[in-house]
Order: sequence, then C-alpha cells, then structure tokens
Amino acid sequence: MPIVFHFGQQNGQPTTTMDSPAQGVFGFPVQSSECLSDGELTLKIPQIQFRYMGKVRSDSLIEGTVTQAGQSLPLNLVRTARKAGVSSEPERPGTPKPPFPYREEEVSVTTKDGIKLSGSLTLPEGEGPFPAVLLISGSGPQDRNEEAWKYKPFLMIADRLTRQGIAVLRMDDRGTGKSGGRYADATLQLAATDAECALDYLLRRKDIRRGKTGLAGHSMGGTIAFRRANGWASVTNFGAEPAELPAGDILLVSGPLTDNGRLPQDTTAWIALG
Repeated sequence: MPIVFHFGQQNGQPTTTMDSPAQGVFGFPVQSSECLSDGELTLKIPQIQFRYMGKVRSDSLIEGTVTQAGQSLPLNLVRTARKAGVSSEPERPGTPKPPFPYREEEVSVTTKDGIKLSGSLTLPEGEGPFPAVLLISGSGPQDRNEEAWKYKPFLMIADRLTRQGIAVLRMDDRGTGKSGGRYADATLQLAATDAECALDYLLRRKDIRRGKTGLAGHSMGGTIAFRRANGWASVTNFGAEPAELPAGDILLVSGPLTDNGRLPQDTTAWIALG
C-alpha cells in the first residue's frame, strides 16, 4: 500500500502532509516532523498511532520503518517530482458540475448571539413556493458541502434534491468557510440553536412552503434534527404565534441504502413536516 508524504512551507513554517491513495486519504496533516543534522527523520501522527523513523541516504532516498498500533514495517521513501498543474488526488465521482438547471443564492443568517453564518440556497426553476430541506452537518468544523478529502456530500445531496423540485439550504459552520465566529465555542446546544436560526430564515421566505419543509441531518446533525422534531410546537416561534407545524414522518437511516438493502454504519435523520 503506497504512502506519499508532501514536504513544504506555509507562512514561512514547514508543513508535512500524508496521502494514502488506496484508502482515499489525501492531505492528512502530520503533527510532528523533525529532521536532525545527522539525517535522522521522524514523522508522527498521534491520533492514528503512526510514527515513521528514517535515515536520509541521499537526495532522493530515505530508508526507514513505519510503526502503527504496535506493528512495524520497513518503508523507504523515494523523491518524486509532482507534475505542474497535476493534483495527486483523484477525480471525485459524483461531484456536480455546471451548468445547473436551478438557481443558487448566497445567503446570510444571523444567530441569536449575533454571529453571521453564510450558506447556499438552491432553488428549482419556477416561482414556487417550493418544498424545502435544511441540511445539518455532523460534528467537527464543516463547510456547507461537508467536504472531506474532496468529497462534497451535501453539495451532491442539494444538487439531486433541487433537480427533483426541492429547495435546499446548507450552511457553513461557525468559524468555517465564510461564516463568522469560532467553531471552538460551538457546543451541541449552540449548534442546535444555529440550525434553528437557519430554519427560521428558510420558513420566513415567501418562495418556501412552510408545511412542506424538513430537516436532514448527518451524524450529530441527525441528533439535532430529532431534538428539533420532538419539540417542534413548543421550541420555536415563527412570527407572533407559535409555529403550527407538527412533526410528520421521522426516518432514521444508518447510512445510505445500497442495492442489496444493507445499511452501512453512520447516522442520518430525515424529518418531514406537513
């Protein structure tokens, strides 16, 4: 299984990242990188119990050993030149590409503590009003596409739903993408409150059908969606009177359905209202 290390600089500081193409991992940050004057090289990634210790033999060869979870194997590094304009990452299948048969708006939502969150709202062709869904991201700082290693699942979901006539709102988390604030300050309750504000924005739009608006959450976002559905009538006011939008169908899916009907491990929640 090949492993690729990239040595470079950012803001005048040395940086090292690791790729494991066979596992679909690219740009994984190396927390500790040290090269001594005698040519000894040490690379460490504590969260995956990874350590590489090598000896620089020439300008193009480092001989060493990789240790992970108590097991050690020889691993020699050979210098290769990256072709200009060519990425080491593969083309990700399924990423939507323009032109799109729908509109996309850049939107801004203000949280209860005054933080500006940015997001994208995709709207089907026509005047509406349209059924809609708010996508709620999982734990960790996520952008509006929930991008990880160049996969953009929320972008893919938004594209598919909007092509089917459903408006989709997806947001950058606090301190991520174009949103203000700091993600380090975000608790589960604060993330839930931010989702409330995004949903409130969606339901106030005249081109959105209030009675046909729902939530779709991934991982922690699924927890937020279920909590929101459980207290729908009592938690939020959309205008002067309490919202008269009782929770409808609630579906818990452990990952996307596959052709053979099995459910890969993960958690997604869908709340259909109306």
